[in-house]
Amino acid sequence: MTGIIKTDKLQSSAGNDALTIASNGGVTVAGAITAAGAITAAGAITAASTLAVTGAITASAGVAIGGTGAANTLDDYEEGTFTPTDGSGASLTFSTAVGSYTKIGRAVTFSLHVIFPSQSNANNAVINSLPFTLQNIGTGYTALAVYTNGGAFGAVTYQNTTYARMHNTAGASITNANLSGKYLRLAGTYYTS
Repeated sequence: MTGIIKTDKLQSSAGNDALTIASNGGVTVAGAITAAGAITAAGAITAASTLAVTGAITASAGVAIGGTGAANTLDDYEEGTFTPTDGSGASLTFSTAVGSYTKIGRAVTFSLHVIFPSQSNANNAVINSLPFTLQNIGTGYTALAVYTNGGAFGAVTYQNTTYARMHNTAGASITNANLSGKYLRLAGTYYTS
């Protein structure tokens, strides 16, 4: 049997207004809301105290933090893995090639580990297939942390690309031959568009 109850307030057993329905359709709850299933709201849900959620929250339009403008809206979060590849043009196959990343908004933090094959190729060493394209503005260059058994050098990403190039301390490119049989670990944070 179904029915309709027309009311604008429900009271708790103690006589307090526990749920109030305003004339505009808004609902105010004076205590906790417990739901075994989904709670769907077409408008805003406002909590005057801490909002505790034990399941997932899906916010397809993003989450506004500290304001409602676009600059205050976190609209992307992602974690994942990727496979770094040779970007030098030498078609090298790394014996190990693993990477992981976390993307929060436009900031991408990643780490990767590759092992170069034994070879004597003179092309500049380039690691390709970073998980997202770097932003296409003048500050699109990012220095990365480098850990290797192939000598002292640095790595830099370039705007509007998905690769990192290795350079020695004088700024000259490191070649594939310099890294023959060596491991390379890169880590850093860059911004995407």
